[in-house]
Amino acid sequence: MLHSLIAVPAFVKVGCSFLGMLVLYQFGMPLGFSILFWAGMLTLWTGAGLAGLHYQASSFLLPQNYLLIVAIFLLLFFTEALSATGKMKRTIDALTEWFTSKGCFQRASALVGLLPMPGGALFSAPLVAPSIQSRT
Repeated sequence: MLHSLIAVPAFVKVGCSFLGMLVLYQFGMPLGFSILFWAGMLTLWTGAGLAGLHYQASSFLLPQNYLLIVAIFLLLFFTEALSATGKMKRTIDALTEWFTSKGCFQRASALVGLLPMPGGALFSAPLVAPSIQSRT
């Protein structure tokens, strides 16, 4: 039985983990805790066992991860500062004018979100949100 659970294809495991995160979030668990819980469950489901969980927990304390945390917090700070001062709206308006259609603007912002950089999605989501809200 355990071997058949571990043999499930990876895309099914990841999909179930995402669904599990959403379910826990809907039942009131904070999203961060839901993500951590399902990361642990996914580690166990892949067969890594307690050694895999120990490796995940100890990797949070590695010095090379400190800069990533600082970069994400700074990105959140600057995004909030741009929103609070109104510069985010001016930037969105300027970019919307520059691109001929809003669909093109949304696709370009989504591409920024897919870039493998710290906080790519965190930066592009505030750019896309107002253009989606204006369509509804």
